[in-house]
Amino acid sequence: NGSSVSNTTWGISSSYGSVISQSSYSANIQFSATGSTTVDAFVQDNLGNFYFVTKSVTIQAGLNAGGITGAQTICYNGNPGNLANTASASGGPGGYAYQWQISSSGGSSGWSNISGATGTSYNPPGGLTATRYYRRRVISGSLTKDTSSVQVIVKPALTAGSINGTQTVC
Repeated sequence: NGSSVSNTTWGISSSYGSVISQSSYSANIQFSATGSTTVDAFVQDNLGNFYFVTKSVTIQAGLNAGGITGAQTICYNGNPGNLANTASASGGPGGYAYQWQISSSGGSSGWSNISGATGTSYNPPGGLTATRYYRRRVISGSLTKDTSSVQVIVKPALTAGSINGTQTVC
């Protein structure tokens, strides 16, 4: 009827979440479970009229990147073994795309995509001459998560060393 909102009380089933803060026009809701439920608003306008508004919501599980294994130590210029899937991605909107990444430091930055490495597992090529870190990125809808990294340690190159003892004998 054109009257402004005087007061609103927001609600959600305690099985799915709780109202953290609220105003007459919005609410901050913390969801604690997945599934379908409703968010309710009991609204009073400045004329004393009451309205009940309910909206259906579906709460999806957060994206879980899953897990990988394959940490190893190899010889200089060696051939690393397979980096394998230990737990599949889950949650999110579904439909998972994978992208393996490599880093020389394993830190939070400096990761590069490995061209063509889009499976759940990855077999790095041979000829590795420096220690590298690998991780698997998972993309589901607009969400992205990374697994923990695994380290492939490369031992220093083998050197022949040196000898002495030049001598003359009869």
